Amino acid sequence: MNSIPTVFCESALFVLDSYLYVAPTVALISGKFGFCANRLIQEGHIKNYDFVDGKHVGTVYFDYHDKLIKNDKSEKFNEKYAFQTSVFLRFRSEKISDMNLNLFGRILSTKNVLELCLETAYIPESWVKFVSSWANLKSVEFYESFDDSGLTLLTNLVQKQQLHLCNLHQPTYEKQEMKLLMYFLTQEQARFLTLRKSNQIFLKKLLKIWNYDSKKLNKKIITFQGYVNIPLKLKMRPRVSKTRIEYDFEGVDKGCMKSKLRPPWLIYLNNKATKDMEIEKFLEGVEETQLRFR
Repeated sequence: MNSIPTVFCESALFVLDSYLYVAPTVALISGKFGFCANRLIQEGHIKNYDFVDGKHVGTVYFDYHDKLIKNDKSEKFNEKYAFQTSVFLRFRSEKISDMNLNLFGRILSTKNVLELCLETAYIPESWVKFVSSWANLKSVEFYESFDDSGLTLLTNLVQKQQLHLCNLHQPTYEKQEMKLLMYFLTQEQARFLTLRKSNQIFLKKLLKIWNYDSKKLNKKIITFQGYVNIPLKLKMRPRVSKTRIEYDFEGVDKGCMKSKLRPPWLIYLNNKATKDMEIEKFLEGVEETQLRFR
């Protein structure tokens, strides 16, 4: 392990998943690989470029725990540990600035533009085409519901089969969007789907995929905000810790257990829970519901 180059180790974390999820586990490994993972946690930071109406308004740096390190418009910062670059795009008016191709050229040349956050429902067509061409983009987050341009952008990115993570704050669960999310989840490189609200039709379609071909959802993690009742039959008693409750499942019906793969986990997270809190009270304060396929 000690002979593995540092650069390779850092790159490997991104290939596996997003470093936010992988590093805590990999950090337990001894040798060079474990050293790199620890360094990502201790010293690594995310560099966020902020664009409003197409104009660059600043660059913000966060550490591994999403804590603000520095806001520096001059960009005079040690780039050694800026191993992830994010871009925030926000369009608030009809007066959209032209793309600063020189700036974007420098951003994209680093080959570590992994995350895109869009805080708007409207995205100009020229920006849709431009962002769709980002070859290293691994994560996309939409804060608003889709309009046609947003749906086109996500469709382009999903069809390229390069996204590891998709985060929708205001999912509409309309037919075309639903079909797109299902296609994303069945892609081999896809790992994380975060939805701020649930939908029973979506859950039924999801469980239908798992029921007939569970391999398609292997290693996928789907997260909902708040408590979500997943229509599955429990297999075991819940495992309870202070801030989480885990369930193992028997499945939707008897047919789903024909698969040799292990059934998924259902995890409820409540960071405000106390050690002796009753399960009913715990579930009332659930902040996140996670469905982990394995």
